[in-house]
Amino acid sequence: MTNRYESEAELARGVSDDVRALNPKLCGQQHEQASKAKNHTDYATEAEFQNDIIDYAKEHGWTKIYHTHDSRHSEAGFSDLVMLRPTKEDEFVQGVVLECKMPGAKPTKAQLEWIALWNRVPGIRARVIRPADWDEIERLLK
Repeated sequence: MTNRYESEAELARGVSDDVRALNPKLCGQQHEQASKAKNHTDYATEAEFQNDIIDYAKEHGWTKIYHTHDSRHSEAGFSDLVMLRPTKEDEFVQGVVLECKMPGAKPTKAQLEWIALWNRVPGIRARVIRPADWDEIERLLK
């Protein structure tokens, strides 16, 4: 297997050239939190950040959202959020996988490996995401 990523930073962003673009027309609702939190950096915990992402995803039609509540019994590095949404035409399912990190926290090697593998699955977009990346979260989930 060849490494398609130029750097660890590119891998962490989940850059992938083999995934389908998400359909932004599925839901036009606006997220209340986007206007409430100016820059989405006011989270005290990663759990608050994840909960905000989950709320936003639900508002935009993501019907299947998985979050491991106790990772001590899970595969090392498994991603924080796995979300699925059927397209409007029900032809295929879109997927977004997120590894959530607070400012200054770095993903583990195992977490980066999971993100890289998720990005090889057609229709899945996987990223390491931080509160400062809220614009990208909106792009991924609209």
